[in-house]
Amino acid sequence: APPPASSSRAAGSGGAGPPSAAGAGGGGNGGKVGFSVVARGGFTGAALARGKAQFVVVQVGPHQFKVSPDDVIITEKLIGAGVNDVVQLERVLLWGDAQETLIGRPTLEGVVVTAGVEEQFRDATVIIHKKKRRKGYQRTNGHRQQLTRLRILDIAGAEAIGADAA
Repeated sequence: APPPASSSRAAGSGGAGPPSAAGAGGGGNGGKVGFSVVARGGFTGAALARGKAQFVVVQVGPHQFKVSPDDVIITEKLIGAGVNDVVQLERVLLWGDAQETLIGRPTLEGVVVTAGVEEQFRDATVIIHKKKRRKGYQRTNGHRQQLTRLRILDIAGAEAIGADAA
């Protein structure tokens, strides 16, 4: 039986299961989001892999991002990942550098992007206003999306795949 859901989770979070630090690919959500927590509180700015001229296209949830080391991306909240945690983004769709490009079908196995969670925050309020004219019907709601800011630390595993393709 799965452990009970924590009360810190926001209501209506899409029905994802409870967070799991040891689960492969998704932090306890069946691998749909494509990340796993590697180290709790282990992110520092000194861990960056600077000077590598490579990039990847990585999928986080329903979104795809083209990233390089030291890039910052903002994605939907990663449930199970806290501030200063190190996460691995496992759904790498494409890898490239100045000499070659590797395209996954659908993903590149063995290529992993390591990122640090810099911040969990809420986006600006989006106002939803409904009105039916001449009926006296008006409704106003607001919504603030929960977001996560990730700093890309390293791209690992592409060297072995590049050597196999050559």
